[in-house]
Amino acid sequence: MKRATLVKFDEVFGLRLAEWAPKEEAVPDAIRALAEARLAARRAKDWAAADRLREDLKVAGWEMEDRADGYTLRRR
Repeated sequence: MKRATLVKFDEVFGLRLAEWAPKEEAVPDAIRALAEARLAARRAKDWAAADRLREDLKVAGWEMEDRADGYTLRRR
């Protein structure tokens, strides 16, 4: 679909798509600490600890995505 068509839909239906941005959520300190500990375990190649910490994050309702420059966290 072309951008011009989407812009027209936005105008007609008043969706205000151009104003939309994903909601950013503050990460609690305890969750950030788990993520940092997991990152340290991965850097130390302690895979068992890294897996355990990932599971702890999952139980707490968070998902950690590994990236070349660190990680990202998002609520599950």
